[in-house]
Amino acid sequence: MYAWLPDALSDDSEIVTANRRLARVLKACHGESRIAAGDKSWRTPPIAGWSDWLTRLLDSAVLDTSLPTRLSAQQCQVLWEQCIRSELRSPPANVNGLVRLAMDTWTRIHDWNVPFEECRKSAFGPDQRMFAGAAARYGAILANNNWIDDARRPGLLADLAGRQQLQLPRRLFLAGFDRIVPQAERLIGILTEQGVEVTRQPAEHLPADLSLAGFENSDAELRAAGAWAREQLEARRGASVAIVAGNLDDDAERTRRLVLEGLMPGWQFGDARQTAVLNVSYGRRLRCAGWSTICRLATSACSCDRRSSAARLLRAGPGSNCNFASCPTVVGHRLSCYAPCARARRTRMRWSSCAVFAGSMSNASRFRATALRPVGQRDLTATWRN
Repeated sequence: MYAWLPDALSDDSEIVTANRRLARVLKACHGESRIAAGDKSWRTPPIAGWSDWLTRLLDSAVLDTSLPTRLSAQQCQVLWEQCIRSELRSPPANVNGLVRLAMDTWTRIHDWNVPFEECRKSAFGPDQRMFAGAAARYGAILANNNWIDDARRPGLLADLAGRQQLQLPRRLFLAGFDRIVPQAERLIGILTEQGVEVTRQPAEHLPADLSLAGFENSDAELRAAGAWAREQLEARRGASVAIVAGNLDDDAERTRRLVLEGLMPGWQFGDARQTAVLNVSYGRRLRCAGWSTICRLATSACSCDRRSSAARLLRAGPGSNCNFASCPTVVGHRLSCYAPCARARRTRMRWSSCAVFAGSMSNASRFRATALRPVGQRDLTATWRN
């Protein structure tokens, strides 16, 4: 599928992808090709998503006391919340929705190189004026403390590259980008001026039968999606049908209920085994982009039963350990625990980072590990007991 990948990794080139998912796929494809060639070890391919690559590029900057300090997304969220509350006379108890909208708008403004003063002057209505005031406060805080957020990071890197203060690759492959915003285009243009050979690998578009339909509201849209899925399943027995829904993490139960109404009218009076044909799940952001381990756990059940094993698994921090009888603990990129051995002493055990957890929270208490071995021996195998 990716015939251009071997050539892109043949020298000191770097591959930058539009998202982290594609970066993981390319790394996996490269590993499979090396295994098929009989190689037992190889250099980690320089493949990274756009955001991770920007971080790596900024870390390579020449040390200078004038460089601003980069804030994390969580730190920016706290600042935005303070600025928004300062602009509202009676702020609501929960302003997370406003914070997300403000951060997205701030990022969009900088992506398209729109001067903020123009946005501030053209603000119309209370909502726009509130955002303009909060954004002015936010920008002033960043400037006074010599801080920078991710929205303005490409602009800073473009300036550093123009002053030759970055360690630049010889060749750069851009993969999976359907559209590049002007701020990123400016950075890529300056890299080209500095002698970097930039190759744009166009996104692969698979043939598809696309159509657009309108509905009265979102409820009708989800019911129609369920009815469409039923038609597809009746036409192709044994097929799998996917429905991509926006904001699924906000109210997954409502989405499930509405889709079922279109998929199986009267499902409330049917058997639970019938409704099990619909699997509703949404991805959670990975803590480390370089690993493909995904823990699929029902966080809603964890919030209801904070004493459950999986709840403690999600709350456990890096470097912490807990008793194996209680739950495993995330440590770095592996799952680590202590299990009692025959001599009543504690021996550290590990699961492989490729272990994938699946199942409902009701199965968490029945989780078991097979082929336990001390650290340094073969990785463990994790299974679910039915």
